[in-house]
Order: sequence, then C-alpha cells, then structure tokens
Amino acid sequence: MDISVLLKELAKISAIKLTEETVKTFVEAKIKPIFANWGKDDLRSVELEACLSEYLLRCYAKNNIMTTIVFGKLQKTLEDLYIPLTLEEYRNEDINWVIDENCYSILDNYYRILIVDMAGMGKSTIVKYFACQGVNLDKCIPVVIELRRLEKNQSILEYIQTQINSLDKNIKIEEIVDILKKGDFVIFFDGYDEIANENKADVLDAIQEFTSKATNTKIVITSREEDDLNSLGEYKCVNIKPLTEEEAYELIKKYDNDGDISKKLIKRLKEDSSMDVLKEFSENPLLVSLLYKTFEYKEEIPYKKIDFYEQVYAALFNDHDKTKGSAYVHEKRTKLDKFQFEQILRAFGFLCLKVDKVEYSLQLIHELLAKAIDRFSWLKINVDDFLYDITHAVPFIQIDGNEYKWVHKTFMEYFASCFICYDNKMREEEYFNKMMYSNSGINYYNILSFCCDMDILGFRKYAIMPYLKKFIEKSEYLKEESILRDSFKNENLLIQLLAYDVEVRFMKTSWKITDANVENRLSESITKFRNEVENDANLSMTIRDDTGHIYLFIYKEVNRDIYRIILDKVPEIVEQIEFDENFDLDVSMDVEYSFKDIMDSFTKDASFFKIAKRIFYVLFQTDRILICDKCKKIVKEIERENSLSSTNIFDL
Repeated sequence: MDISVLLKELAKISAIKLTEETVKTFVEAKIKPIFANWGKDDLRSVELEACLSEYLLRCYAKNNIMTTIVFGKLQKTLEDLYIPLTLEEYRNEDINWVIDENCYSILDNYYRILIVDMAGMGKSTIVKYFACQGVNLDKCIPVVIELRRLEKNQSILEYIQTQINSLDKNIKIEEIVDILKKGDFVIFFDGYDEIANENKADVLDAIQEFTSKATNTKIVITSREEDDLNSLGEYKCVNIKPLTEEEAYELIKKYDNDGDISKKLIKRLKEDSSMDVLKEFSENPLLVSLLYKTFEYKEEIPYKKIDFYEQVYAALFNDHDKTKGSAYVHEKRTKLDKFQFEQILRAFGFLCLKVDKVEYSLQLIHELLAKAIDRFSWLKINVDDFLYDITHAVPFIQIDGNEYKWVHKTFMEYFASCFICYDNKMREEEYFNKMMYSNSGINYYNILSFCCDMDILGFRKYAIMPYLKKFIEKSEYLKEESILRDSFKNENLLIQLLAYDVEVRFMKTSWKITDANVENRLSESITKFRNEVENDANLSMTIRDDTGHIYLFIYKEVNRDIYRIILDKVPEIVEQIEFDENFDLDVSMDVEYSFKDIMDSFTKDASFFKIAKRIFYVLFQTDRILICDKCKKIVKEIERENSLSSTNIFDL
C-alpha cells in the first residue's frame, strides 16, 4: 500500500491534514500488531493490513470535515472550527473531562460511555474529534457507526464490514471478529435519537448484544434524551457542559478568523444589557453558529427563539456566496419569493416529521416534496427545481453520498412547527393531543416548545389545560376516595406520585461501585431484576449512595419530557422539593421493594419521604412538583381566555 498516493487521492476530495509520517507511525503502532501473530496465511494478513489502513484514512478524512450552516459547501476541518468541549458526569458538573488532546483519559477509565444531551450541543462533533484524535495520538482504530444509516435487519458486524471494505479489498465477518478481539478499537454509535421509532427497539437490542460480547472493545453512544437508554446501566452517562461566554466568543472568532464581523458581534454581546435573554444561544454550539449567521446577514440580534430561526431562514434565503464576492446571491430555480418558498418548506418539514426520518433516499425526498408542493398547485414549480434550491441556493438539505438529510434536525422541527401553528391551524388540537400523549413524546419536545412560542393561546388551550385538568381530576379522586391515609393527604409529593400511577421496583445491592468487575455484575443484575418483575416496568436506572452502594431501579415509563415542557412553560404551578445530600436508604440489602410496599410499611417519617423523593427523581428527573391548587388557578385563567375568544368582542 502506497500511503503517499492514498493521501494525495484523498486530498482531492477532502481537506485531510494527515502527514505520511503520522499514518506510518499509526500503522506500526496499532495495525501491524494485529497481524503479527495472526496465525493465518501471510498473504491474507498483508491484504487485511492494507484494507484496514485504507479504511483508517477514509475514516479520518470523513470525520475531520465539519459541515456547518455558516459555511454551507465551503469545506472546513476540525482544526478550523473545533474548540474543546467538556463532558461532565450526568447531572453532576463537579466531575468532568475536557475533550482536547487528552480526550482519551475518560476512555482509559470507562470502557462504556453514553453521551446524552439536547440538539446542537456537539455530540457528533465530539465523536468526530475522538475518531481523529484516536489516529493522531496512536490511541485506537475508530469505527463510527451513524445509527440512522444502520439498515433494518443489518447486524452491527455487517455495518462495520461495509465501512472497512474498499472497491478492491474485502474483509469477512469472521475476520472482523478476530481483529476486534486483537486490536485497540473504539466503536462510536452516533445518533440513537435519529433512528426511526419503529426500529429503535431492534437497534438497542443489537447494541446491547454487541456490548455483552465485545468485552475488550471500548464503546461510545450519543443521543438526545431517550428513556429506553436507561436500560444501558453499565454505561457511564455523561452530558456536555454548556459553553461559557468566553468559549462562545472563541467559537465566534473561528467563523471569520477573528475578523470584523466576529469582533462586532462579540462587542454587541458584551455590551448588551439583555445578555441573559441570549443565554440559551451562547451556551449551545449550534445556536452560537446560527447567531453568527444571522448577525452576518443583518447585524441584529434576535432575542426570541422563533425570531432567531426566522432570521436564520431569511439569512440563508438571501445568502451571498462568499466564494464569488459579496454581491452574488444564489439564483433560485423555482423563482419563488421568500414567503412562497417557506410555505413549501413548512409542509415538507411536517411530512418529514410524520415519516419519522432525518435522512432520505432520492425517491423518498422526491415523494415528500411532491406532496408538499401539491398544496400550492398555482405556483407551477417542479420537484427537481425545489430540490436543487434546498440543496444549493437555500441549503437546509445536504447531500451525503446517495442520501439527503437536514443540515440539522432542529430546522425540520422548526418548519414542522410553523406548519402546525400557521398553515394547518384547524387541526392544531389534534396535533397537540397526539404529541402530548404519544408513546414517543420525547421526540416532540422541540416541536411543542416551538409551538408554544408561536401560538401561546392555542398551546394553553389544547396542551396545557387538558394536561392540568387530568392531574387535578386524579388528585381530587385520591383525596376524596381516602386512597391516601389522612396523614398523607396534604403531601403534594405523594399525591403526584400516585396521580401518575407510578410503577417502581428498587433494590439496594450489597456491592459497591468500587468492587471488581462491577460493570459486568451491574449488567447481569439489571437483566435478572427486570426479568423477575412481572409488570411492564421495564426501564432501569442505577444510583449510588454516599457509602458507594448501588441501587437498581426498574420502573414504568412516565412521560417526563412532556411534564418538563409543562413546567417550563407554566413555572407558577410548581414548587421545589429538597433532596437530602446524604443519600443512604435504611432498607434491607438485595431485597426487592415497590413504592406501594414502602407506603404500606412506613409511617410518616423521614425514611419514607427520603425514598419517595428518590423515586420521584428517578421518574421525573427534576426537583419540581405540581401543586394542585396552583394548577386550578391556571385552568381558570385559560378558561377565561377561551370564553373571550368565543364572544362577539372581536367580531368585525
């Protein structure tokens, strides 16, 4: 294999910055040792070494490229745009790892890592950085699996096989198994949340099976929050620390090499008395890039989220091509104006939401665009012209090989929300009801958040009021039917747990986080514990107390993301509860308990409420609880709003 020739070929299609010496060093350190004691045909060893080396270069070239909405088709690399992000232990910012040239320190300590965070925080960027640094630092052979691309009925090993194979070199499945056992591999499963809902259970089963068998292989999974990921108890769960102001400024400077636009924007941000309003934008890398894009377009800073996305759309629609001078604006083949173009994008975004995909074949994207365009038959445009425009002139869609995908999922969610609130308002109640009470409600969190900002009256009427009424009805029933003991009737925490029909089993184990082989024991215990539970409480979580003992929780899903959005949008209906810092429950070890067991066994004392609070946190992941009387007050307000709209006050 001629490395210099390969590097030159890759340089034609990618801004690869590897040197020949770096590649040779890596091959000697990580690839050749795999085949040194292969014990098989020497010629085959040479072929596989070449196959793996070529894959490594392709993997590096692909992951070193950063696609951003700021630069469109201008190719930028990690070296150009990356600033070190920080991983922190899930909901514990005191324990963290900076993802810089020493990024592999976390993988040296934890073989299984789950990175969970919201859209735009940089999960995929961290995967790209890990993959490239694995080569730069001679740490590992990276395998990046974009989970949305994992085809139905395709095994993980088959996917890895397709990645490693080249046009003239092929590797067999059994050979992949051998090299995984012998080599320093890290498998990155990127974007669990982007898998179609119908396929998630199968993919998660495949990941769990792979995890249980690939004991010597380090594995990293990334996703937005997904309740079923709680079953991965053996994974170290981390999230991405929000950017500090200085980190946000550093990122902004990279977009124009510390030029005039970034200097003006940073000056405005520092001097703006409303900086707190922009806090959400400055903490999230995606929103920082969009902030730069909108400021570059108009030198104005939008303060509301929907105004922000609206201005991003305007900036892209009227974008000037930097490669052809500031006066050149991409011509639209459709000849549509800004509003007409957006109307079709809204319908297209909704249809993408409906099919539950973020990546599309040419045939599928044609079908979806044809349906969207058909709503506007008087515009007389064809699908191919619009497809060209949204991939070139107004690039919300990227072409990736033979697939098409949104430049970021949040844009699909924004346009889908516009369609719901502006273009198909007569079905708003139906849409809200389906999203609020869907089994996959977590997938609609951003949509509902956008919709609340776009149509607050409709959201209060069709989302907030029905939700609060159900809670009030159940709470009143619990009090009236004496289901709660008299001494408990005024305990808001217990009312909420019972109102949501909690199903929880938990056990305080006799082993500690510091025990040998704790990860395997944890995985086995979760499986055994779950199998012994006869109801449908099939999600799991682990917590350790101050003494290091590990608690297993198996529970029935509560739609905590919908709960969270209600709390965020109507904060006046809640109160905070305090958690005991010293968490150590006074219960027998290795004995299974249910919440109702604890209620029946304990009197109203500190031990009972310590357990109740911990169960509440496991289920809802928050310290805020609903207060029935406050909910009643909000319901009355919304009913009054509705009555005003039905009078003749606003008749013309």
